[in-house]
Amino acid sequence: MQEKVIDNKNRLIVKSSSTWIKYRKIETLGILSAYLILLVGVAILDRRNFFKDLVLFLVLLCLIMPLWLWMVWNDGRTVFIDKNGCTIEFLSLYKKTYPWSKIGVRQLRSKLGVWEYEGVLFSASKSEKILASHKCTGYLLKHPLSSFVVNFEGKHNRMTWGRPFFYDSIEKPSPFVKTIHGEITAVDKEIFLKKMKEWNVKLETERSIDNNNYLCGKKAIKTKEVEEQWKLIMVGIEVVLIVVLIKLYFLGENIALSLAVSPILFIITAIYVYLKQLKGYSLIMDEKGCVKRFLFLSKHYSWKNLRVKLVASEESHCGEGVLFIKKKSGNSSSASETFSYASLHPYSSFVANFEVPGKMYGEKDALHEISKELFLEKMKEWGVEVEGLPKEE
Repeated sequence: MQEKVIDNKNRLIVKSSSTWIKYRKIETLGILSAYLILLVGVAILDRRNFFKDLVLFLVLLCLIMPLWLWMVWNDGRTVFIDKNGCTIEFLSLYKKTYPWSKIGVRQLRSKLGVWEYEGVLFSASKSEKILASHKCTGYLLKHPLSSFVVNFEGKHNRMTWGRPFFYDSIEKPSPFVKTIHGEITAVDKEIFLKKMKEWNVKLETERSIDNNNYLCGKKAIKTKEVEEQWKLIMVGIEVVLIVVLIKLYFLGENIALSLAVSPILFIITAIYVYLKQLKGYSLIMDEKGCVKRFLFLSKHYSWKNLRVKLVASEESHCGEGVLFIKKKSGNSSSASETFSYASLHPYSSFVANFEVPGKMYGEKDALHEISKELFLEKMKEWGVEVEGLPKEE
């Protein structure tokens, strides 16, 4: 818990607890020590290839270091909040003050399961594409200096044996975890909200549906981008890197073994891409038809070859959606054409979900979300028949 909440200048102090900082220092020291021991051990056992070993370790260090520095920055900084604004301090190396007039993002975010804190996202920068995400991580990665999160106390972090980056919650205790009674940049919720009211600082609590987020150019509309696409790119890069390292270092001059391993990695990657593309696509629609896009791949469907049908969504956080079916694969309406139809027929059908009004920041988005009002308006404008609509009298 926080040792001190209000300082003598009537400022609210937001920082990680001393227990958590101590754990983070021990964790960092342990990782660096293990890294150094491994480097020395490899150098002793393989002296002839010391330079190659050193290059490999430096490459791995460069991949790990940015993430580690980002974690240290987010966990180790202190935020002072008062009636004038927020001041971010990190040791004696960094200090920046933002007045409330510059902090355009003030999202009160709900707790999602046991993995996310309930708290407030503040930022002096604004990115519409990731602003409505159910997690703060993407926003903090994109704007690490001008964004910060004030968490509300109540989640005790735990460390599993052998998995130091896994944190459990007191809501689901387990005999396989060691409790770390620490909080990450957390403060008492009641005190925080009381101060916000006292200083007349307004927080955003409910997400409004902005149709501009679904516009693509002047005449087209689109579904929300899927975050998994970018995760897939990163996984692909990591796979390529592993292949290169295996060929250049571990396999050496053994060409036969290289040829044997490469197809296996390629098949694994292909299967992963196939599974992800089933739900990782986005849609762009205009008067001519609908484009289904996945990463750099896309396929166009004209409206004359598509049936558009309103269906009940099977996603728990979305009530209604729309099913697109190629006419040659289903020319007449059927009771089996539910939301799951697209999963059973991925190459002849696909779906979109209508955004649910009144959601809080932090609530999870549905896949392929779009505004129902905007979608139906455009379908009517383009003369596209939508099955399942109530008949106009």
